[in-house]
Amino acid sequence: MSERKIKNYLKTKYELKIYFEELNGEYVGYIQMSDSRFKVEHLLYTKKKLPSWDTLHRGGINYILEMALFDGTQSILVRQHNEKFLVLECDVDGSEPTDSYFIATPEAYKMKIAQIWEDEESEFGEHWNVLEPKALMFAGFDATQGGKS
Repeated sequence: MSERKIKNYLKTKYELKIYFEELNGEYVGYIQMSDSRFKVEHLLYTKKKLPSWDTLHRGGINYILEMALFDGTQSILVRQHNEKFLVLECDVDGSEPTDSYFIATPEAYKMKIAQIWEDEESEFGEHWNVLEPKALMFAGFDATQGGKS
């Protein structure tokens, strides 16, 4: 497994807004807002530009509960955590083991989750290295079944 760096940040809502507005690529993924059930218009099954911050937040009465984005190489996961937001970023190159899970939408989309493992020295000594799980990152939708089942 290749060595990679998982970046993680805790951001305020204002810092998350700046971060979100700087994401100017095209992504697949989903955005779950705090004030409603999952909306199909927040599912980016094909690569698209993100909706505007103001479109998502409707006057600031809601917030991003969870967001997972993938641009083909970088995975971004955002989760609301108390009054802040946890942001994880990791490069995903396709060599990782993946699992597919259904997403709760009217259509049966399956998302791919990449397992990120890193080589670490074993706690049992003898200078052995073992693979340790570090993160589960969104890696797009399962194309082998057309993303739907």
